Amino acid sequence: MTTIASLGQPALLFDGVNQVGTKRNPLRVASSGKATFRAVWEDIAPANNKYMMVIFNANTTYDVVIQRIRVVHSNISAVTGVLLKQSLLRIAAFTTGTAITPVANDPETDTLPASISCDHNSSAVTDGVVLDPAIFCTAEEVVLAATAFQLSRMSIEGQTVYQRRDGERGITLSGTTAANRGLAIKNLTNDTAGSVSYIVDFTVELTTAADS
Repeated sequence: MTTIASLGQPALLFDGVNQVGTKRNPLRVASSGKATFRAVWEDIAPANNKYMMVIFNANTTYDVVIQRIRVVHSNISAVTGVLLKQSLLRIAAFTTGTAITPVANDPETDTLPASISCDHNSSAVTDGVVLDPAIFCTAEEVVLAATAFQLSRMSIEGQTVYQRRDGERGITLSGTTAANRGLAIKNLTNDTAGSVSYIVDFTVELTTAADS
């Protein structure tokens, strides 16, 4: 039998049923990754019992699954601050303060569903389970004598306070369960010097009920 390869043409590749391109030029396959978003709280001033970061899901079709939370030491102005103690906790309700707009990793494909919001300086917050009682950071200026490595760690990567592990679901904010709808970082110390930034990466996925 004459094959395309024997006629000097590139050999075709099949997945068992469908043609998937040639050996030299395989067809591109669309990404199967979940819709991923990043929210950045930039230069947030601390205060006693202030909600520095809030992400809330009131959408009953989609879950918000937290992938990573970072605290970034971004203050470079000459201030004298103290060590801040903060906690990571679930919240069940809140009144919007200053809104933050999350950005899609792939803005051409993904749009944030309605009723998923981010803000800071929220009020009337109903606290829930504490997930991390002691996150320590500072809003004091970066020491000028720090090495390039230290500056890179503080200003670019920041301090990872939560990272979803392989094989785990990750912290899930479900629009179907009031107690698990929101997540916040709450400042516990009375200091107002400087500022701190937060970066949260999260995916939006169908709820268990919608997916069953």
